[in-house]
Amino acid sequence: MTKIGLSLVLFNEPQIRYTLFIENFKKKFKNHNVKILVFLNSKHNYKFPNDVLVFQSLKNIGYGKGHNHNYEWFKDNGYKKVIISNTDLKINSSPEKFIIIDEAALIGPLVKNEDGSNQRVTRALPTLADKIKSFFLKYPYYVKESSSNIKMVPHISGCFFLVNVSVYNKLGFHWLFDPVFFMYEEDTDLCRRLYGKNLILHDPSMIVTHNYEKGSSSSIKLLLIHLKSIFHYFKKWGILDKQAIQSRKQIINNE
Repeated sequence: MTKIGLSLVLFNEPQIRYTLFIENFKKKFKNHNVKILVFLNSKHNYKFPNDVLVFQSLKNIGYGKGHNHNYEWFKDNGYKKVIISNTDLKINSSPEKFIIIDEAALIGPLVKNEDGSNQRVTRALPTLADKIKSFFLKYPYYVKESSSNIKMVPHISGCFFLVNVSVYNKLGFHWLFDPVFFMYEEDTDLCRRLYGKNLILHDPSMIVTHNYEKGSSSSIKLLLIHLKSIFHYFKKWGILDKQAIQSRKQIINNE
């Protein structure tokens, strides 16, 4: 049976939230060989089930670096598939089809809001103008719920996705998330690095409900962190990224 890892990174999180998520995850993946790793960014008095492996950091090293730590542990211990996830979501469907996909590096589910609407996170890569608009409006170029067919896409959400370890590692990257990103945009950068390789899949048969709080809209501290990540992203890829514009065609052609 394929070994599947679940990576969680926590910082100042309500215990009830991650407890409910772990219970939901175990229920959906009860027929699979799963190991859960939690990376704690700074000291917490959290309680976890005995079968959950916990790594404690003495300081907050960031969301991406925490997942990088867990990913390397899974890779070194022979796990073929690693799920990266937030805990502010609920898995609504069976993962049977989702976890057997082997030809892609990344596979993302259909992500919905709590009211059942499409969260529009499976979408085109952003230009700077798109990113600015996203603080006020919805992204215009996103995968619509037109069928249950698996599709190649340019971008999936970092809230929940699966990494095929062997496929990703062949690409030669030294990490999963670029460590320059403390929090925010690390998933966009990951997808941008893979764009054009046809290695990112969207599987709408796998459905999760994401309680997206958009913390950077209500916290000055988080907003500043987000703006710093946006700066790093466009410094790396360009303000008017031609590949981002090209990715819109991929979205439109999938409709």
